[in-house]
Amino acid sequence: FFFSSRRRHTRSSLVSWARRCVQETGPIITIELLQLRYSQQLRALLISLSNGEIRLYNDKNLVYTIKGEDFANSICFGSYGREEGALVVNSHSGGIAIKVLQRQAKLTAPSVKVGAPPEQDIPLNVPKKTKLFIELAQRERDQCAIMHKHFHMDLAKLRLRSAQNYVKIISEGNAPISYASGADIKLSANVVGLGPVFHVDIMVTNQGKAPVLGLFIVLSYNDSLYRIT
Repeated sequence: FFFSSRRRHTRSSLVSWARRCVQETGPIITIELLQLRYSQQLRALLISLSNGEIRLYNDKNLVYTIKGEDFANSICFGSYGREEGALVVNSHSGGIAIKVLQRQAKLTAPSVKVGAPPEQDIPLNVPKKTKLFIELAQRERDQCAIMHKHFHMDLAKLRLRSAQNYVKIISEGNAPISYASGADIKLSANVVGLGPVFHVDIMVTNQGKAPVLGLFIVLSYNDSLYRIT
C-alpha cells in the first residue's frame, strides 16, 4: 500500500504497479492492516482520516465507516482478551476506545448484481379481466379490419367538416383574415392588449401584380361600448 499527501492511497502488486487508487475525503493520519486468524484470505485496510472517520476497505471497496468526534492519532487491530478482533483507537484528545468486531460480521465487498432491477420481479396488482372486457377484446380481434376502416372514414369526415366550417367563416368575414372579391387583397387584424384600452393592428396586403389605389377601410362597431382614438 502507498499513501500520498493528495488524500490518495494506492494498492499495488508484483504484477501491476498501481492496481487500485482511491481518493479520500480528508488527509490520511494513520493506517492499520486488518487480518483475522480464522480467515487467511481476508486482508482489509483501516484508514484514519483527519475528519474523524475510520474507514474499512476490502480491496478498493468501502465496507464500513466509523465516525468519531475527534480523529485518531493511532489505531491497532488484534486480539483483546477473548475477542479475536478488536480495534484500539487512540484519539487526538488522549482518549482510548476499544471497538470489538462481531464474529458474524461480513467484511466482503458487496456484489453488484448485473441485469434487471429487483423491482422487476415484483408482480403488479392487475385487476382480473371481466366478462365484458373479454368480449370486447374478442370483438376487436374478429372485426379488426372493419373497425380500422370505420376509423379512417370518421377521420376523413372530421377533416372535411373542419375545412367546410373554415371556408364558411372566411366567406362570412368572421375570420381574422379576409379576402376581397374581384381583387387580390388580403386583410388581417390583430388585437393587442386585453382592455380597457387596446390596439387593433390592421394589415392590408396586395397579393396581385397590379397596384390598387383608392381603398377605404370602414369600421363597424358599437359606439356605446367602444371609442376610437
